Amino acid sequence: TDIVTSLVHHCQNWGREELRTYFWICCFCINQHRVKEAQALGINVPFEEFREAFEVRVRGIKHVLALMAPWDQPVYVSRVWCVFEVFTAVNDAECELTVILPP
Repeated sequence: TDIVTSLVHHCQNWGREELRTYFWICCFCINQHRVKEAQALGINVPFEEFREAFEVRVRGIKHVLALMAPWDQPVYVSRVWCVFEVFTAVNDAECELTVILPP
């Protein structure tokens, strides 16, 4: 519930209509676990493939909303692709990075 509550709270704070604001959530949109599945079949998935997929999306959206939950040990910073999203955002002058905590 932290995710939904935090996104609704973010919309309210930024004056955005909750039912008309869309969020791209990487773990729902890019199958990061397929690398392990491919490796089990002896198939190598190059890093470049994932780098490009994440980079294109972050730069296309132009805004990363990083949810630090739980506040005392945020999962976000423990996931390499989340850290890569932040890296991509801060290294692109057109991208915005917003860090939020659960309300």
